[in-house]
Amino acid sequence: MRLAAVVHQDGTIARLPEGPVIHVWESSDGAPRIIENPGYTATSARRLATLRAMLAESVEAVCTPPEGFCPHSHREAVHQSVRFIVVDPGVTAESLQQQGDALAARAVAQLSPDLLAEPGHHAREHPHEHHHEHSPGQAG
Repeated sequence: MRLAAVVHQDGTIARLPEGPVIHVWESSDGAPRIIENPGYTATSARRLATLRAMLAESVEAVCTPPEGFCPHSHREAVHQSVRFIVVDPGVTAESLQQQGDALAARAVAQLSPDLLAEPGHHAREHPHEHHHEHSPGQAG
């Protein structure tokens, strides 16, 4: 099975728009192909940009921590028959790639709503920011 995960600079798994690279690998061999994550620098539809890059690589399942997908990107992934493997925050891409087919066997067809990012929050007040700091009195 072809798997993918967004990866932070420190090698840990990130939510879809939050890491600069995407690792794509076959569960049978674990050797990753590393591609740029377009959602990392996008100013809108960041999760969809990441998902579309994964779809272009024929990814069958995405390893994601909780809140990696929003409801919209989740619907699109389900529509495209992408499966999901929920992983703990802080897990490394390398450790996942070493799990092989046992990891692929954990793939599910849908994520429960409590694992999705809050609808609309990712672009509501700060579409160009990668963090969630708000100065006092900032208009929302």
